Amino acid sequence: MIAGNYANNFQYAPEWLWEKNLTPTEFMTYMALRYFSYPAGPTVAMLVDKTGFDTAVIEETLHSLLEREFEPCVEDEFGQPADDRWRFCYYKYVKDAPDQAPVPVPDDSDPEYHLKQFQARMARSKEAFYAANPGAKEAEERRALDEAEWHAAERRQFEEQRKKLDDPNYRRSGGPINPDINGMVDTVKHLGWSALAQIAGIQYHLAELTGLALLDPDANDTLQNELHHLAEAVEWGAIRGVLDYTEIEAHDYLYEEEFWNTFTDGREIAIRIMVEEERDVGAPILESPATIEFPHGTIYHINPVTPKPEGT
Repeated sequence: MIAGNYANNFQYAPEWLWEKNLTPTEFMTYMALRYFSYPAGPTVAMLVDKTGFDTAVIEETLHSLLEREFEPCVEDEFGQPADDRWRFCYYKYVKDAPDQAPVPVPDDSDPEYHLKQFQARMARSKEAFYAANPGAKEAEERRALDEAEWHAAERRQFEEQRKKLDDPNYRRSGGPINPDINGMVDTVKHLGWSALAQIAGIQYHLAELTGLALLDPDANDTLQNELHHLAEAVEWGAIRGVLDYTEIEAHDYLYEEEFWNTFTDGREIAIRIMVEEERDVGAPILESPATIEFPHGTIYHINPVTPKPEGT
């Protein structure tokens, strides 16, 4: 695990560094050295604080890095001559006047600067790819042109449709109706039951927070009332709205509950089991269609619209 401010500096390491086959300890030490961008370099003690390694490990790693004969980077990410911060030559031992060692600065470099670095590296990589693959640049330009033309055509179509919609004399259309009426009804019912279950859970959670003095009672009352209206809208729009109440009234509402909670293929939509008696949750709960269908202490399962194949 690599932590600390310099963990996000790996992407700015010079390319030649990756060819040195460093050990993890050597690499972390090198990145810590780069963190201190000073001509004098950090002391061993500063490197110990930065990496968390023991003093002996740091000193041994420094000698190991020196033996690898690191070469300075010829240029930086912008193709300009590299300054000394890219060279592996800045460290000094505690014996060399530690009180004169530079003070490290936080890693608060400008994000725009790093973005420019990334863009410059990408541009160089792209040019290298084009050089190695003749015709690739022309092919990419053609693709970009085709894509621009497609987006322009799509935009023109959108603007034309918007002009029509803004015209008060334009005769709007509701669009084609889904011919699978049973599937559409099942989907709407499933959505309604799922929403009611979620609303009931929120109402109980609000009451529990109020009982723990983590929510203002007035705020609880307001939110409970809003959720009550939301549950009513869901019930009437997503469940009652898809049933033929003329037929239901003809049977004195005898099959209303069955019709609500049954898919058109006969499967039950919401399976509910009361596992504990309803108890006080610490604050008032406004009764709503959601809390009626999912009383407190109920566990439930809502079947999918499309049944799963047997054996899965």
